[in-house]
Amino acid sequence: MSLASSNGSAHSQWSDERISFDVVRYWVLLKSWRWAIVLTTAAAVLTTLIVAKYVLIKQYRAIAIIKPISHKSGLAAAAGALLGGESGIGGMFGQGLFGGVGQPQDRDPEELMAMMRSYAFTMALVKKYNLAPHLLAESPLGKLDPRSGEWRLYKIMKARFICDFDYRSELINAYFSDPDPLFAERVLGYYVDTLRSQLRNQTVGGATVAIQSLEEEATRTQDVLLKSELYQLIAEQIEDQKRAQMDADYSFRVIEPPIAPPEKYFPSVAQFCLLALLLTPIVMIAGLFTHAFVVKTLQTLRMLEQNANRRRDDRISLHDDRSGTGAAFGLAGADTDNRL
Repeated sequence: MSLASSNGSAHSQWSDERISFDVVRYWVLLKSWRWAIVLTTAAAVLTTLIVAKYVLIKQYRAIAIIKPISHKSGLAAAAGALLGGESGIGGMFGQGLFGGVGQPQDRDPEELMAMMRSYAFTMALVKKYNLAPHLLAESPLGKLDPRSGEWRLYKIMKARFICDFDYRSELINAYFSDPDPLFAERVLGYYVDTLRSQLRNQTVGGATVAIQSLEEEATRTQDVLLKSELYQLIAEQIEDQKRAQMDADYSFRVIEPPIAPPEKYFPSVAQFCLLALLLTPIVMIAGLFTHAFVVKTLQTLRMLEQNANRRRDDRISLHDDRSGTGAAFGLAGADTDNRL
């Protein structure tokens, strides 16, 4: 029991001494490389400063804030009640024909953002306002293949345009980045105008279909009271249609028009330099410790291999010695027998 305890104490002491030795060895290694680490870090920070300030293309980001507007007039419900409720013609009018103006309708922010990110919306905007020369100024090869050029334009616009929705304030924040802040402002304004135009066209088109359907139903019905109510609905629908055509804020309201702050959005020189200041010594120290660990491991493996080879050679030598001694004794015994 005391022998096992003494062996455990000896092993624990040896482990503690080895850990202390490794810590000291790494500390000595770090101390010997301290000036190299300091100078390399300073060089990395200086290089990062020069690249971020003078080499990387500066990007300015314009921002616009819009709020979707919902319209609730009860027109669809009234049409449904007049024409038979949820079934038959009334259901058709209440659910299908009033998908545009006048229906209890919420402009889904996710739908609006998906529309602005879509390929059709983006390329319509690029072609309408002739943005290709500015966007492809740095890659003229994209003009050789029209389809490739269009896809490259879409990828450029998609990378520069960002929008998100704040569920608390129910506002859509739209951003567009470009080296020219005025161009970024202008393009973001194009996004807002194009979205307004497409929503207006959808609304007016849906209202036109609804008006035609109501007029057909009013022409077919023989009920004077029902016909009067239908014409009243048609008048309200036409009024809403005209309001959608005239009112710029019918589908959404612009809370903050496109504006690009004078401060550049990218690159942030301070952040880049701070990253270089933190990452350079960490990478160098990790590299030094890894190299020292690998070298130490290889030395240990080589030493173990040498010890194994030495023990094997000793066993072979011992076996040969024993074989030689046995053979000598055997010859001596044979000579003795012959003499006898």
